[in-house]
Amino acid sequence: MSTNDRELLEMAAKACGIGALSFSGACPLNPFPGRLQMFWNPLNEDGDALRLLRTTDYGLLVEDGTVKIMNSMRECVIFVNIKGDDEMSVIRRAITEAAAEKGRRMP
Repeated sequence: MSTNDRELLEMAAKACGIGALSFSGACPLNPFPGRLQMFWNPLNEDGDALRLLRTTDYGLLVEDGTVKIMNSMRECVIFVNIKGDDEMSVIRRAITEAAAEKGRRMP
């Protein structure tokens, strides 16, 4: 995992009220109690990304080859063109980036 991805995950975790993440090797350990999955990585896991989206109170719209992440006032926070890439990978990254940006703005 790159340093940028690690920072992205740390800021995304901060946005949903999780303190510092614990890492086992390159993977962050699951910060949500009661989950069976040992590692948490919304960049790679659809379920983790959707839980992150819900926890940060953002909305998701995928249409016409674009991904839009919107805040509760329906303002676009992230807009990404899919451009033939793996759609789910682009969606997970957009969710994580939006959450990370929210985390960076928090005290």
